[in-house]
Amino acid sequence: MVCSGACFAQKVDTVAMKKAKPLIEQKKYDDAKQIFNKLIATDSNNAVYYDARGFVWMLQNKYPEAMSDFSRALALEPNNPEYYYHRSQALYHSENPNEAISDCNDALKHMHADDSLKWQVIMNRGSSEEMKRDFPSAYADFKLLLEHDSTDYGALSNMGIVLAEMGRDNEALVYLEKVVHFYPKFSIGYSNLAFWHQLHGNFEKSIEIINEGMTHLDPEDFGGRAVMYNNRSYDKLKLKKLPEAMEDVNKSLKLYPQNSYALRNRALVYIAMMEKDKACEDLRESLRQGFTLMYGNEVRELMKANCPAASIPDPDDETTR
Repeated sequence: MVCSGACFAQKVDTVAMKKAKPLIEQKKYDDAKQIFNKLIATDSNNAVYYDARGFVWMLQNKYPEAMSDFSRALALEPNNPEYYYHRSQALYHSENPNEAISDCNDALKHMHADDSLKWQVIMNRGSSEEMKRDFPSAYADFKLLLEHDSTDYGALSNMGIVLAEMGRDNEALVYLEKVVHFYPKFSIGYSNLAFWHQLHGNFEKSIEIINEGMTHLDPEDFGGRAVMYNNRSYDKLKLKKLPEAMEDVNKSLKLYPQNSYALRNRALVYIAMMEKDKACEDLRESLRQGFTLMYGNEVRELMKANCPAASIPDPDDETTR
């Protein structure tokens, strides 16, 4: 990913690029960026260098910096589908699904029909559509992926959760159980299967599945752990295990603080604990982080029911990504 096919479209210092590769593999990201900084200082019109540095920023979960570098690469090479795809990834992880979808469409527009990158782009577009709760569009993209590869992990997993959200529960369960069966070491399969049971009120079963999934987690899978803690927190809230619910949601937010849904969950726990001032702080922050755009008006309704009217921000003051 450091030196894509674009490296051969323009003059690139391949020796320096190769030196960066082992640094990235060893997670010495700042050292790798120093190499790219020097390359950019020498040749500021080379899109490959910006793209490579953007990719390292993304590995560090520094998405604004990554998007800035990918945008610089695109300004230099506006027809490069790989740069659109990379920026769409950063946008997705920054919870900007509309912009991510736009970049995915641009990537597809600029690539050849037989380009293998096509399927990665469609996966990210489907995931972004799922994030913005456009489930019919997400379903169509995951269906395309499964027609191409019926064992594709991401397509199977996401198809299950999308079908569940569309109310096609029996179909969803088949996909979700298939993921866990065939990919027992992938955390998101457990998260999605647990979420299916959560949606059906099977909170104890959801906790059981999450606990099993936790035993398979890669120590570096902070995002997967954050999702599991957040989902298990809601299960425990519904089971009225409030101290345990608060412990889990705090662990989730420590790992991934820019999560409007986890903030909503913690607010629900605070409401149940009769600590409405703290709940209102979390609800306001959830709105600031774009909850309404992604999930609907639930947080605003919670604020209307639990918070002083003067503390509820105007819709125009919310983040609209």
